[in-house]
Amino acid sequence: MYYPRIFVLLFCLSPFFLFSSEADSLLSQLNATEDPLKKSELYLKLGDLYEYTNPSQALAYYQQAYRVANAVSMSSTQRTLSPDADILKAQSLRYIGIVFSDQGNFDNALEKFMEALQILEELRAMYTSPFRKDVDGKIAKLLNNIGIVYSRQGVFGIATEYYQNALDIYYELSDSISVAVAYSSLGIAEARQANLGEALNYFQQALDIYTLKAHREGMAQSYNNIGGIHYQLENWDEALNLYVKAHDVFNQMGYLHRVAATSGNIGMVYQQKKNYSLARDYLMQSLELRLELNDLGGIVESYNNLGSLYEGLDNHSTANEYYFKSYEIALEIGDQRFVAISLLNIGRGYFNSGQINRAIEKAKEGLDIAREHNFMFVAQSALQQLADYHAAKFDFQAAFEYSSQHYIVSQEILDEQKSRQINELEIEYRAREKQQRIELLEQEGEFNRLRLRQSRTLTFVLGLLFLTGLIITVFTLILLRQRNRIVLLKKENEAQKAIRKTDNDLKAILKTHAHGMLLFDSELNVAAFNEKANEWADRFVGISLKETDSFYNLKVPIIQELTSGIIQDALKGYSREVEKVFFDEDKNYYFKFFCNPVFEEGEDLIQSVSLMIENVTERRNSEEQILSDLKEKETLIKEIHHRVKNNMQVIMSLIRLQSHQFKDLKQSEAFRDLEQRIAAMSYVHEDLYKSENLSDIRFEDYLRKIASNLSGSVNTPVRLYNHIDMKNPYLNIDLAMPCGLVVNELISNSLKHAFPLKGNAGGKSENRIDIYFAENPLNYELRIVDNGKGLKEGFDPHNTESLGFHLIKIIVEEQLRGTWQVSVNGGVKVNVVFPKETGNY
Repeated sequence: MYYPRIFVLLFCLSPFFLFSSEADSLLSQLNATEDPLKKSELYLKLGDLYEYTNPSQALAYYQQAYRVANAVSMSSTQRTLSPDADILKAQSLRYIGIVFSDQGNFDNALEKFMEALQILEELRAMYTSPFRKDVDGKIAKLLNNIGIVYSRQGVFGIATEYYQNALDIYYELSDSISVAVAYSSLGIAEARQANLGEALNYFQQALDIYTLKAHREGMAQSYNNIGGIHYQLENWDEALNLYVKAHDVFNQMGYLHRVAATSGNIGMVYQQKKNYSLARDYLMQSLELRLELNDLGGIVESYNNLGSLYEGLDNHSTANEYYFKSYEIALEIGDQRFVAISLLNIGRGYFNSGQINRAIEKAKEGLDIAREHNFMFVAQSALQQLADYHAAKFDFQAAFEYSSQHYIVSQEILDEQKSRQINELEIEYRAREKQQRIELLEQEGEFNRLRLRQSRTLTFVLGLLFLTGLIITVFTLILLRQRNRIVLLKKENEAQKAIRKTDNDLKAILKTHAHGMLLFDSELNVAAFNEKANEWADRFVGISLKETDSFYNLKVPIIQELTSGIIQDALKGYSREVEKVFFDEDKNYYFKFFCNPVFEEGEDLIQSVSLMIENVTERRNSEEQILSDLKEKETLIKEIHHRVKNNMQVIMSLIRLQSHQFKDLKQSEAFRDLEQRIAAMSYVHEDLYKSENLSDIRFEDYLRKIASNLSGSVNTPVRLYNHIDMKNPYLNIDLAMPCGLVVNELISNSLKHAFPLKGNAGGKSENRIDIYFAENPLNYELRIVDNGKGLKEGFDPHNTESLGFHLIKIIVEEQLRGTWQVSVNGGVKVNVVFPKETGNY
């Protein structure tokens, strides 16, 4: 039988953490940079951001990081960046391998790890310390990752060898924290082989190192690992104590992913202690935290754990609900291994509830996925389930067939493990054979040396015979060399003339250049400069430039700052620029420095470095003056809006006073409507003079003011609700003001005609008007909906003498260039759609 999977996590220290940077910020940096290596690094950070929440998206970013770094590495014009690019290639391949490993795609994971390992070993052979130490550290991490893949496949002997090799490198590097990582990995391998004593010893050594270094995260992970050993030994109280200690530390450090994992572990212990209430509380806490973090892989795990809990309580319907949720999310993130496992769990739920045919159907689906992706252990469980289900149906022939396939798969798993071990032994044998051949060749070399000594006498005699001929040949060569020397002297003289001409041309270019120019050799000695550069140095730095002066030896702050900054970057092959401010004669002067490497023709070696010095003081002053003028204009415009708003308030007051003179209700109502329309327009000017933005207003606040003004002008008990769905909360005043007038007319119409003076319309729980405003890709949509008594029969809003609807028609169709519709369904609904771009009117 296939039993529920127990998701008790055994942690080892991971070198990857979820960065707190937002995806939008990283994408913005990505779009802003032209540096390919920076792009590759940003893609890696984006992948890290999605590592827990969306592995497929993380994989896509890691693959893009590899493509960018590989393009730089293969480009002949960017060879100076090749080592950094190769490091990023290896790092990208390692991250890709980790995602494949987490998804159970072990063959692809090993392929990527081995490719990254080959790149790093080639780099290591090219460099010496300290760069080699950095490469060694990366190699050790890869060895640890390869060990994890073999451990997950059950090939623990090979896994342990890779872990041990990583441990040896960490010892050489004196990296104690990484040593603890390797101990944790070795402990996990031993635990999975049920060698619990050895596993506990490794975990305890890791804990001792973390405690000595006061590494709280590592201590918490060790508590969790040791708790896992006690869980397997069924020491529930000790396991619970250690899980709680790990949980508390992770909670204090804010590592929410690990808080969720330890909460799940605690819940599983309580399930074993038959305290199902606390088990459910902790498992739900783990699930809720993972839902908040959008940790899709963790959510799949939590749903499976909860399904296991409810299945143990014989609540098969609830268990299957969780198994179905686990299946859907695993399908969404592309984790085919969990998809197959969830299908088997769902099938078992159907079997327990008596639906054997549906159980067989789900088990077959899980088996197909396991076979397609070569998940041998999952296929083994699926075949066992199918044999049990068919036996329960008394279909013993099918049960026998699946049992036979189960036996074959079990043998294949065993054979594969043996094959991997045989391959390792074969590799070791070939290495020994190669060493023996080398020793044999060395012996043959000694024999050859003996023969050589015997032939030296004969060689000496033959040499005497040729001596006379050689003397004649030497004299002939001397004569030829003298002739060639004369030719070379002529060519050298011509080359020197060409060099002098080039120097003169360079000095002429420097002299006529509009900005200060300096040229350094690869040792940062001054090779050439023009008068403007010397003037800058004399006036603002206090030195006089001389050829052959070394910038390294000039103890002047600004020179040292430039040397350690943009000039040093130029020596590495990068073009850089920076702006600096200088103070002279009670005035600030701004200079911009541009530094570029100069490569030898046809080579990637840096021949020299150029530094251009541009005086940008006038441009900066002009920019500051423009900003000052702009701010003054903004102040004036705000004052205009303020005065317009005040004038509208005066007009509204005059209208209000005049309306009190009329005894005719229709006349008073007409003046009140006019006052409300002016108020709707005045709110725009009020928002503009209070805002830093002179062309847009916050539309939701604007609607709220209109609604508040209208609801306070009537005695009818009506509630108004705003529903705003806008990506950008601001709306241009060319759209906001006419749209506000439309809202004013529609709400005013509903308040006056839709509801009785007292009570509720049509027995509703409340009289209400809903205002909806939504932003679509190409247009805006406005809806005003009331639950009043509706329109009179035969009333046509498009053809009426009503001033309100006439204004709506003019504003929507002519000013907003939109359309509007009126429908009745219990109350009145008016739908207005208008484009985002309406032109200028």
